[in-house]
Amino acid sequence: MIVDTLANRHYYSNLHPRLALALDFIATTDFSKLSKGVHKIDGDKLLAIINEYETKPQEQEMFEVHRRYVDVQYVISGHEEFGYQPLTDQTADMPYNAEYDFAKFDYQKHCDKAHFMPLNPSVFAIFFPSDMHMAATFATPVAVRKVVMKVQLD
Repeated sequence: MIVDTLANRHYYSNLHPRLALALDFIATTDFSKLSKGVHKIDGDKLLAIINEYETKPQEQEMFEVHRRYVDVQYVISGHEEFGYQPLTDQTADMPYNAEYDFAKFDYQKHCDKAHFMPLNPSVFAIFFPSDMHMAATFATPVAVRKVVMKVQLD
């Protein structure tokens, strides 16, 4: 997992060309002109998904992991918290779904080792396949508009 500001995105551009494209897309896009939904940037290898929702308490969400894609998450407006912990030997409560590229893990079973951090505008978070993560949480409901970049690294 990586958490940093957009001003420092250049530090991560050498990790993978599509990761660099994703970070540049976030930094240079006028999101007021993009509708909610999926936008293909580089076919299925780089997607921008615009979501709008209200945050929920941590207990109402699940941790997830992905195999095919890296997530780059960026809050456009509002704020939330995200949970993180390394994926080690945990057993998924919802087994991997290849069509949607996720496995899910129950909060109650896995919250004891999780760390929660704020995600605000100007800060991005990158989650790799080895990162269990939970987004869209906050103690009270907050309206959020967010982009999740799905970055295929292979």
